[in-house]
Amino acid sequence: MALEDADFSVYAAALNYCRSNANQLILNDDRSIFCFDGLVSANRDTSSLQALRDGGLFVVRSEGGSGIDAIKIATLLGEKRATVVIYDYCFSACAQFFFVGPVKTFVSKDSIVAWHHGWAGWPACDSIAPWRPNGAKRLTREFCHKLPEQYREVLRQYRVLAEPFFKARIIDLANFNQDTPPQSTHVAKILRSRFDRPANQPSSPSLPSPGSY
Repeated sequence: MALEDADFSVYAAALNYCRSNANQLILNDDRSIFCFDGLVSANRDTSSLQALRDGGLFVVRSEGGSGIDAIKIATLLGEKRATVVIYDYCFSACAQFFFVGPVKTFVSKDSIVAWHHGWAGWPACDSIAPWRPNGAKRLTREFCHKLPEQYREVLRQYRVLAEPFFKARIIDLANFNQDTPPQSTHVAKILRSRFDRPANQPSSPSLPSPGSY
């Protein structure tokens, strides 16, 4: 559908409906609108989303949360050919998966969609490391400390789901959130002069629940 042909009154009505049901996960009576407001979490009951009509609207405002649960929801939205309507804000796992998961996405005026280098609460350290056989280096970002086993297992589960999700959307998972935009030779030299030393190792943080993104 061309943008100029879209019936924005439908989206406006859906936004008003969901604003009147703040902080809820709710399916409207004719199953054409599902409102998702708040954190993405396995503890929140999204079972009624299964009943959303094919081609329905998924109206969302979220600060993010569990990457694994966000992938599952976004995959279902794709299967249902739902349209995502974002209002106010869509951060972290919301931006990572709900924003790119459906057939169509609309972002309401003055809303914010924002990403970050994930795994909240576990610090990432920048350093310069070789990345080509000829020894060329680039700025890399890795976890500063060894992840506890429970986190490593959740990370493995996340990657099993995330790789096919992004590949289906023609995204190179190996470079996603790591080398965007690609580093030029000139930029790499500047970074190397500033970071070509061991990364600072911050103290271990207080950990959130495994899977927060």
